[in-house]
Amino acid sequence: MDRWGYSIRQAPHVLDEADVTQRLWIAHNRILIPHVEEERAVFERLVMEKASTAALEGLIRRDDDVIEIGSLAWLVDTGRVRIGRERRVRLQAFRDLRNDLAHRRPVSDRLLRHVTAYLGF
Repeated sequence: MDRWGYSIRQAPHVLDEADVTQRLWIAHNRILIPHVEEERAVFERLVMEKASTAALEGLIRRDDDVIEIGSLAWLVDTGRVRIGRERRVRLQAFRDLRNDLAHRRPVSDRLLRHVTAYLGF
């Protein structure tokens, strides 16, 4: 037995693949989701500065008026808002990261390297 995540859990060498995958997702989620929110907030400000009223028409927002990172990426991907290629690629990476975490999937090595390079890890 091992103590991790404030509870007693089995040691990794006795786990099956599904348990290992779940633990990996938990670790990724705990470490990376705050960075997704920071990036989302930065991109929300940038997009709102550049977006016309027409570009924002029909955009779904949360009850607290926050624009989700997926919606921000949609505005950019559809050409409603232009932020430049480098920023667009970064936004897409953090959108993909958020989607993996939201669907309880561990982040791929490729995406993890991409995102950590942006974060300076």
